[in-house]
Amino acid sequence: MIGDEDVNSSATINLASGRSVTTRLVIGADGANSFARRSAGLEHVGWNYAQGE
Repeated sequence: MIGDEDVNSSATINLASGRSVTTRLVIGADGANSFARRSAGLEHVGWNYAQGE
């Protein structure tokens, strides 16, 4: 994914291959530094877990 564009109730995703995909749902499962999340203008919300204590 190299870019996105909101069009009414859908999103157009621009891929590195030059292909574009238009869809009603985009799932950004690319981690805490998510390009998809930043492109959508969403903030990262997280917390620390007390593991191994």
